[in-house]
Amino acid sequence: SDHKEVRAVIHALTSKIASAREDLNGQALGNSLYGLQSMSSKESEVRCLLAVLAGKVSRTWEELKAQEVGNALYGLKRMSTDVPEVRNLIGALVPKVANSPEILDAQAIGNSFYGLQNMQSDSAEVLNLLQVMAHKVALSCPELDGQAMGNS
Repeated sequence: SDHKEVRAVIHALTSKIASAREDLNGQALGNSLYGLQSMSSKESEVRCLLAVLAGKVSRTWEELKAQEVGNALYGLKRMSTDVPEVRNLIGALVPKVANSPEILDAQAIGNSFYGLQNMQSDSAEVLNLLQVMAHKVALSCPELDGQAMGNS
């Protein structure tokens, strides 16, 4: 999102996503947020996209699988909770992550925490997400491999 051409595409996509009548399923939610991984919340076009995606996430009816949780959170790795759009998106994700019936595997745990690396814990939304993630990690049975530990 450092180039004006990329921001122009993001702007065009945002209006298309906003006007789409179809809700996101779990895979589309995970994939759409995963696709944000190289974007920065410093850019206004990205913040507009985040606002639209937060609404779509809130309306997602499908329960998330472990991989979708990991992908969704991984995509936030260049986002900052200094902006309200990121906090709102995290707030929309918290119940989706909490209601995921799947046990998170090492990959999903590592990806999730890697994606949260730029988040500040002074945000209520991040604290709520961390509380949910602590519960999910406690329920998980796999031993974390080196990559998952490094990402966490």
